[in-house]
Amino acid sequence: MNILKKTLCLSVMGTALLATTSMALAAECPDGFPSKPINYWVGYGAGGGTDTIARALATEMESALGWTVIVQNKPGASSSVMMSQLAVAPADGYTIGVTSSGSVTKFPYLNKKSPYTKDDFDYPGTAQEAVVSIVAAADAPFNNFEELLEYGRAHDNRITIAAASGSVEIFTKAFTAKTGVTFVHVPTKGSTAALQSVLGGHVDITLQGTGHVQHLKAGKMKQVFTIGDKRPVFAPDSKTTVELGYDLKGTNSYVLFAMPKNIDPAVKTCIETALADATNSQGFAKLQANFDQIPTNLGPVGTKAKLDEIATVFKAYYAK
Repeated sequence: MNILKKTLCLSVMGTALLATTSMALAAECPDGFPSKPINYWVGYGAGGGTDTIARALATEMESALGWTVIVQNKPGASSSVMMSQLAVAPADGYTIGVTSSGSVTKFPYLNKKSPYTKDDFDYPGTAQEAVVSIVAAADAPFNNFEELLEYGRAHDNRITIAAASGSVEIFTKAFTAKTGVTFVHVPTKGSTAALQSVLGGHVDITLQGTGHVQHLKAGKMKQVFTIGDKRPVFAPDSKTTVELGYDLKGTNSYVLFAMPKNIDPAVKTCIETALADATNSQGFAKLQANFDQIPTNLGPVGTKAKLDEIATVFKAYYAK
């Protein structure tokens, strides 16, 4: 086969594959849907992690399906501003919220006047499981959880931890109860401020998502341990709290999709399938790899079950 014939063959195969994918999805979607652009409402500002994920998935859907997907940023109050609007949006499948799991598992219990609850939405799936990291400056005299405890016992039996969220105390109270070392939460205005508190030598450790990864790579910080049950790609030697003997419920955090309740079942299935294809695409996997992340879509059933599990923890915590 000469080069021209081979090129034409590959082109035809690629076109056929795309057509097959589109036809398969078309079978999942009701006739005529979508007849207008799909709106992605992102609960955070442009340029952030959630926004980057939303735009990447919008591009994947447009490329594979020929749909038009418009990304709109609606930041405010940890995504609750957007979710409040989504709760009263038309249940027609044309508006999809892109948010963090905390906006439905934590905010409604933290804010007793919340205009929405977790049960006001349907959840077609997730895009990513967020890492919860405990990190320190590179020159800290401890490298892991065990050495951190030894350090704390030698320094007034206390360890200071900077974190923007008060819910970090769910973790610190568990550590204190089991080890006898007091973990003192030092509140900050945002995760960046918490990061600077450690780099400036004002606190011992900080709770982070992935904002510290660049500092890990630059040799300015170290990952002491990881909260949850999975070691992150960027810190494979960092033990998890499960490995350390702590079964901390509610530690998982996800970037997830939400839709107004009571959407037509056929449209709902269509959206679920489209999002599953986008999150499983090679393009999205490449983007996630660039940020040392792995795509994670729990699907509608798995997402609801996980959100129910996490919400149970925050409901009990904020009821006190």
